[in-house]
Amino acid sequence: MANAVGPLRCFYAPSPDEDGTMAYTGGVLKRIWTDYGQSDWGERAFLVLQSHGWDMGPACAGGSDQFRAVIQHGLPFMEQHPKSPYQLDVQLTLAQGYETWWSLSQAVAPTGDEYGEAVEPQKYQQGAEEARQKAIAYYERLLQTAPQSDHAAYARRVLPRLKLGIDTGQRRFYCIYWD
Repeated sequence: MANAVGPLRCFYAPSPDEDGTMAYTGGVLKRIWTDYGQSDWGERAFLVLQSHGWDMGPACAGGSDQFRAVIQHGLPFMEQHPKSPYQLDVQLTLAQGYETWWSLSQAVAPTGDEYGEAVEPQKYQQGAEEARQKAIAYYERLLQTAPQSDHAAYARRVLPRLKLGIDTGQRRFYCIYWD
């Protein structure tokens, strides 16, 4: 078995926890997606990465705004893999990514409460309304594409709030690491 200095180095990183265990960073999945993206396994690897906000490293290593990577990677996937069996799943992550962006722009600014959410809504204002509209469009697309799916059921639950401009509290693709 190789140690962290050898071949496994790109796949594991030290955990921020005191116990000193190693944390998987997604290296194998990224490699499968990069080298075999047109195969079923490549698309599966993509979906796992997408579902984790493209940040599988320890303690939000990729930053807090995972929704940006989800959107950045999800849009080309939708275009380049139109017949993928994972289209609905990627549509859902895109809808939730855009919803996360908009919801962060609606968050209440921190008040100094150490247990409060550390979102600075002013950082997310630019493009937020467009993100809300795109979230609505992706959720509506899910309703049209697969009205009986779990994805559509979720869309039916969040769409009314989004359409009314009421914060949904979506944080799926926002990462906060608490020390």
